Amino acid sequence: MALTDQERIEENSIPEPNSGCWLWLRACTKKGYGQIYIKNATSGKIEFAHRVSYMAFVGPIPDGAIVRHKCDVSSCVNPGHLEIGTQQDNTNDMIARGRGYWQKQTKCKNGHPIIGPGKCQICRKNYMKKYYAAHPEKFK
Repeated sequence: MALTDQERIEENSIPEPNSGCWLWLRACTKKGYGQIYIKNATSGKIEFAHRVSYMAFVGPIPDGAIVRHKCDVSSCVNPGHLEIGTQQDNTNDMIARGRGYWQKQTKCKNGHPIIGPGKCQICRKNYMKKYYAAHPEKFK
């Protein structure tokens, strides 16, 4: 008899006692998101394990919504650590929690210090000077 999605999630994850995360033990992407093969009547496909966990334990995912990790652990499949949201919600969380790749940079590719979020201000000023010089007709 085939296992239900709930049983497959429980069988292929392990609880982490300190955080409460259920860590996925099977295939993962390069970024650590669990993957699970879901077969239907006509075909099958690989899905993210956290999405399958949410659908199995909580319910359907609305159109246009994503399943987000409240715990910031990409391999976590604990339905209590998952929530529905938008991509913008996810981006806002990433910025608020300091997980953006640019937030970890201290120098630009030219070695200038990066102060605050965004691009290197020195490189930006240099670019704009060259742009103004090359296109004076646009700034009359």
